[in-house]
Amino acid sequence: MTKLIYLNGTSSAGKSSLAEALQPLLAEPFLFFSIDTLLYTLPPSELEGVKGKAPYERDLDWNSLFSGYFACVRALLDHGNLVIADCPVYNHDMAERFRKSLGDFEQIVRVKVHCPLEVAEQRELERRDRTIGLARRQFPAIHDFLSYDLAVDTVENLPQKGAELILAGLKCRQ
Repeated sequence: MTKLIYLNGTSSAGKSSLAEALQPLLAEPFLFFSIDTLLYTLPPSELEGVKGKAPYERDLDWNSLFSGYFACVRALLDHGNLVIADCPVYNHDMAERFRKSLGDFEQIVRVKVHCPLEVAEQRELERRDRTIGLARRQFPAIHDFLSYDLAVDTVENLPQKGAELILAGLKCRQ
């Protein structure tokens, strides 16, 4: 049985919308745990810096933040939780953090979540909680570091249809 559904794609690719559409379709309750979950625990002034809406007041240790995220996902799994995780793996360091925490976990389905760069950039502009330019920075290498079991194009498959595709893929793997 799949215990971890890992969604990988650029910022604004549609990972969160896909996760939220998928949760009610699954036979068991899965926690949706995004890197945004951790970011939203930052003090408001730091969160505004992360969103690109204000200068950083203090430096964030991004290495610790991402390592902590992956460790949290692993802890949730090790304690019997089912998880949909969402954190872009867009460079070698991120891939190493992923492998260190989750690389030996066998009950995982990795989902490539993708859309054209222009669509991700338009979504960034339409949302008020995104750093403009983040999708462009992540886009060139976002899918170079993980292998995938499933893929969802979030332009052709709006959240509900994409969630149904993932559900069908999960059923085929059982």
